[in-house]
Amino acid sequence: MGAIAIPIGKLIVDGIIAGAVIIGGIILLSKVAELIGDYIARELSEVIERARECRNCDCGECVPPKGTVRYRVDWVPPSRPHWPCEGSHVHFEVRIQNPTTCACFWNKDRRKVLCLPDDVGPGDFDPSDLGPNVIPGAGT
Repeated sequence: MGAIAIPIGKLIVDGIIAGAVIIGGIILLSKVAELIGDYIARELSEVIERARECRNCDCGECVPPKGTVRYRVDWVPPSRPHWPCEGSHVHFEVRIQNPTTCACFWNKDRRKVLCLPDDVGPGDFDPSDLGPNVIPGAGT
């Protein structure tokens, strides 16, 4: 029985296409995480820095720690569009501590919203790219 001949050119082209699909998928999965990371660095860095200050060092540590960012992604659909974004968006909260009462809570600033591009969806999001001090909130 003779050997089956597969043109080497076809294997190379198929390998390049498969590699491009895998690399493209990784890029898409990182896209939302990169947008979130950029938003946190640009819009939340001062809030995080203030939250981590020790204004009353007699207070115990918060769990999770002060300055932790919690996010919730609202994918549209199934969520419905609402202000300030027409489509999918991300809400952010920062863990802070009241220096007088030592109570720890999430700063729920409704203005801290990142509107996502229309071309991204749940399959484009890999939360492992966000780092240890960024955690999902309820509904994410």
